[in-house]
Formats: sequence, C-alpha cells, structure tokens
Amino acid sequence: MREWYLLAHNSKLTQSLVTEMARLDVEVFCPVRISLRKRPDRPSPQRRELVLFPGYLFLKFDPEEVHTSVITGFSGAHRFIAFANKIATVPEAVIDDLRVALRLQTNRTASVVEYQNLSSETAKALHLIIEMQSEQQRKVALYSLLEQQRIYGARSTLRDS
Repeated sequence: MREWYLLAHNSKLTQSLVTEMARLDVEVFCPVRISLRKRPDRPSPQRRELVLFPGYLFLKFDPEEVHTSVITGFSGAHRFIAFANKIATVPEAVIDDLRVALRLQTNRTASVVEYQNLSSETAKALHLIIEMQSEQQRKVALYSLLEQQRIYGARSTLRDS
C-alpha cells in the first residue's frame, strides 16, 4: 500500500534524488513557499521560492515494491524520519492540507497573499508552520504535527477495534 514518508537528505542533491525517485515510480513532494517582493527598479514583483523544509522530501511509495533501504542507498539520502524506532507515515490528509495551504492567490500588486480552504485543525497548524520564518522552527513544528498525527491515528485505531 502506497503511503507518504519523510526522507532526510542532503539539500545539495535534491534534484538527483528526485530524478532517482521518478525512475523508481516514487511520488515526490517538496513543499515550497512563494514570496513576492516589490522591486525598486521595476513595476513587476520579484518571485522567490523558499523550500519549507530544506533537507526533507515527502515520498509516496509502497515499501513492499520499493524497500526503504533502496531509497536510503542513493547518494545524498540519509534516513527516514521515525518515531519510537518505527518509520513514520505521513497521513494523506496532511499532504493534501499542505498542498491547499500552499496554493496562493495574489492580487496584481502582490501586496496581499491569501490562503484558501483552511478548515481542519491540521490545515490551521500547517498554515502556521508555513508562516514561520525560522527553518528550524518549521522542522520542529512539522515533527510535532507528525507525532500528534501518529498518536491520534493510533488512538482512533484502538477505538475502532
């Protein structure tokens, strides 16, 4: 079953890892925040992309088809994020909410940025993470969110049984 996982990697080798993942039929998501700044020399804004979690890639694959050791065997891939010695899965809803939160709508002068469709608590948490200026704070907040999702998911599974 294909699920999302979080891979820690060398940021300088991101593109080569993305290429390798495509060969393995592994879906890759690298969240990027786009900022628009007015330029003093031109009327058009300057567009800048900021990788939200440098050194991390979200990967969707089935470990039965592509073992995690194959992925970590690539140059630049370090390890999968784990909690309690178990590789953490990232719920599909978290990825969906992150994608929605990153969908930007800007006006012509680039002075207003709005986020759309933020309804769930997870989406609100992701919105706050995206807005954090510190790379380290974003990473810590993401880990915390994933740990909460893991605990909440385990509790709901126990209730269902």
